[in-house]
Amino acid sequence: MTEIVVPALAEIPGIGECDINKLSLADLYVPFEGLGNNCEFGIVQRSTGYDPPGLFRNVGFISPEAIIEVINRGLAGMFDDGNFEFVAPDGWPDWRLDCRIAGMGFHTGIPTTLTAGSVEWNSKTRQAITLFRFLKRTFQEDLRSGEKIFVFRHNVDAAEHTIARLYAALRQHGPNWLLYVTQDPRNPSGWIERRKATLLVAGINRLSNENPPVIDFNAWEKIARQSLRERWQPSLSSKNNEIFEDDLSEEDLIVPPEPYLAVIKHSVARNTTVDRPLFNIFVEGLLANTSYIFELLVLIPQRFCGNNISVVMWGAYSEEFNSVDLNLRNVWQRLFVKSSTKDENLCLMPSLLANSNHQTVFYTSGWRLTAAIVEQNLQLEQNINDNEMLPIGYLYNNGGLNNQKAALAGLVVAAYATGTPMFLPDMFVLDHAGNNSGTVAFDEVYEIGPFLEFLQKYNISLRRRPETFETNDPHGWTFFRGDQEYQVPANFGFDLSNSLVPIILKSKIFEELYNRIFVEKKAPVALQLRIEQDWVEHSVGLKSELGDAEDFCIPYIYIFSKVFNTFGCTIDSLYIVSDEGNLSVDKETIRSTVISTFGYKIYWKSDFIEPLFINRMSALDLSILDFEMAVRADYFVGLTRSTFSNNVSWEKHCRTQVDVTTHYIYNNALDSLSLRTDNGMYSDPEQATRT
Repeated sequence: MTEIVVPALAEIPGIGECDINKLSLADLYVPFEGLGNNCEFGIVQRSTGYDPPGLFRNVGFISPEAIIEVINRGLAGMFDDGNFEFVAPDGWPDWRLDCRIAGMGFHTGIPTTLTAGSVEWNSKTRQAITLFRFLKRTFQEDLRSGEKIFVFRHNVDAAEHTIARLYAALRQHGPNWLLYVTQDPRNPSGWIERRKATLLVAGINRLSNENPPVIDFNAWEKIARQSLRERWQPSLSSKNNEIFEDDLSEEDLIVPPEPYLAVIKHSVARNTTVDRPLFNIFVEGLLANTSYIFELLVLIPQRFCGNNISVVMWGAYSEEFNSVDLNLRNVWQRLFVKSSTKDENLCLMPSLLANSNHQTVFYTSGWRLTAAIVEQNLQLEQNINDNEMLPIGYLYNNGGLNNQKAALAGLVVAAYATGTPMFLPDMFVLDHAGNNSGTVAFDEVYEIGPFLEFLQKYNISLRRRPETFETNDPHGWTFFRGDQEYQVPANFGFDLSNSLVPIILKSKIFEELYNRIFVEKKAPVALQLRIEQDWVEHSVGLKSELGDAEDFCIPYIYIFSKVFNTFGCTIDSLYIVSDEGNLSVDKETIRSTVISTFGYKIYWKSDFIEPLFINRMSALDLSILDFEMAVRADYFVGLTRSTFSNNVSWEKHCRTQVDVTTHYIYNNALDSLSLRTDNGMYSDPEQATRT
């Protein structure tokens, strides 16, 4: 047991030798340091006349993951050149300092009336970044000293694992105390309790999230005084008969490589062999004559004293493999092995081995087995002569997610109908807001295994893309339009659709987004709000073709009026599907107008996914998240001129194998929505809603 050293009351700056009950409000808040997630606690401190500078006292962010990751890194990289920018958000009186690596925005006090690039603006922003770098160094010193009680408040996330991770992040830097304040409307009088050696958790009836703020100052005073008692007068604490152990073990301080991944601790007491591995997984039902890659992440702690960590495939030849660097400590490293199945053996057993003559430990995370396209099993041989049948395909489709899926479907249908081999296109990533584009491999977006099983079922040959590929259609729009003469079996479309399984569905981010929207918020409707800039531009051509007969590009308020005229008060919230960075109207303007006009609460994915993680995801990943949420919603509202909307209905039909009866469109000529009856097959609204 580690002893927790309790400083004498007189040693704490600003308190001195006096009863905590008699402390003035100005002295009361001296030992505390705010961590966010908004300005509420900073306002509490300032209201007493105590107004110390603090790095996170005037910060805004959504998820606790932001502050957890920042503290885990020890603030590394914050405010370094290239890692920040000054922006002027709508509704803010001052310029905001955005930290790109932290996903946080800080008040600066620089009036937005100052023009960017002016002499005065340049001077004040230089002063601001100098100040924030100083506050960063001061905060790092506070982390090491362990003198402060760090305060974090959050009105939604009070999950035990979240509190534990923030506590562990603080404790890895020093003997720090954490006061985690949550919103608890069930308890009007508030409460506070000591959970661990230096962890306090409190509840306040109502936390402030509005502007101007509405703060319960009395409740904050109550938990502040009790926090000081818990720390500096344990004889008066609420648990004065309980002995607290410094219960943070080494694994409590291990940070997962990604927030959604679990960490496994492995204890090694002897050398291991293939027959007696440290850890293994038996996987059966694999494809015949297919190459698989098993990979995981390994973290070797400072105290590790082994001489080997490796991974093998039991019962199979290791075609390729790597080793970890045993001298690289406290850093996640990738470890992999590649092996192939045979006709008679459709199972593999990835096995983890380690050698040590002494008791020692290490950690793993992100275990993953994926099929790899190899020349032997998929006949990806080079074309030997001009008489051989060349594979058909295209480089990539430069449309959105669902245009790309449609082009791929057309390619697969053509390969089946003509008996021609095909090669896989890359996936296109376009960020409309940043005007950036690029490509990624197919198997970085979709699981390759289910797609290969589909090709094998229908005897479609997959080849390697020819080194010299010449075509008049590098983006596959010919395949997108399709050929009506091609015939395929009845279940071909179902099987193809269901073979496209996005990798991101296995992420913690998708799981949490689903739970927050459909379980916690109980939002029954997903609405495709197609008002992005690219759609506005695309609609110019549509209008010249279709005229004014359809509402395919109408103001957002009209779309919501159709929703209200259809659902009325039977719903109170909606999940909004859109390219958030490319909207033609500000999100907060839409949100406030919709709730004041119709009483509907609306949510975007960015309301629940921390900007730090959104910034790591591609525009394609974000589109897939929205698509999969729309498919899973009880009701979906879209428009037939959008391949996104049509595919949502089609893929729901493919997955459920029944007609879709809860999808609506707004690009009709009515004041309310129309019910789709076509399972997403038609782009014409009359055909799509025909009964």
